[in-house]
Amino acid sequence: MEEAAVNKKAIVEKLERESAEVAKALKVYQEAERVKVEAQEKLKVESEKLAEAERQAQENTEKRLNALVKSEEEKQALLSVVSEANALAQKKIWAERKLRQESEKAAEISVKLKFEESKRVEAEKKRE
Repeated sequence: MEEAAVNKKAIVEKLERESAEVAKALKVYQEAERVKVEAQEKLKVESEKLAEAERQAQENTEKRLNALVKSEEEKQALLSVVSEANALAQKKIWAERKLRQESEKAAEISVKLKFEESKRVEAEKKRE
């Protein structure tokens, strides 16, 4: 009788530990999902800003090209526009790298979340 009570107590303690682990894993999962959503939103905003900057740069380039064709001074202004376009291209490259990095982070988080979920499911199956 006493041994059964000890076994029951050990089982209850184990279930309580597993339940705490599952709750902790769930919190980690929820935080990772929140971080993932935030990262995706930031990437979307940055992509939109970049697209707008590229559009404006293109408009500026076209305007400047149309206005600057006659003299040496106008040629220098054209070189400035090309330099600006190159700077924007570099910003685009940076934004794409950042997007890839964030996507990789999101993928890593997703893998971790799946692992935590599988641990949780396994713990629930053991409890059943």
